[in-house]
Amino acid sequence: MDPNTKRAEAVLNHHLGCFLEQRGIDAIVADYADEAVLFFGRDVFRGKREIAGFFDDFISGLPPQAISQFRLAFRQVEQEVAYIGWHAGADLSGTDTFLIQDGKIRSQTVYLHGGPA
Repeated sequence: MDPNTKRAEAVLNHHLGCFLEQRGIDAIVADYADEAVLFFGRDVFRGKREIAGFFDDFISGLPPQAISQFRLAFRQVEQEVAYIGWHAGADLSGTDTFLIQDGKIRSQTVYLHGGPA
């Protein structure tokens, strides 16, 4: 396996673990570069502070059992790009794409179907 792919896999695994094990916003945001950008619909969150705000709002807006019902539908990692599709119960699904460089998430796109706007 390519070294960039291995590093990207490790960051993705850590990021998903922090989210699913509910380790808190600080643990989730630690995976991001200081200048990271997160795209969510028409909104753009720049830097760790804005991304932390996104996750705070996102997590607090989830249905009560969403995290415990989270399941990956697919996961692809090639070089520095990771792409996942997921479901969190019957009414919430989405995809995320990550650009991971030097052990940090540099950019992320998030698409949701049903769930917090």
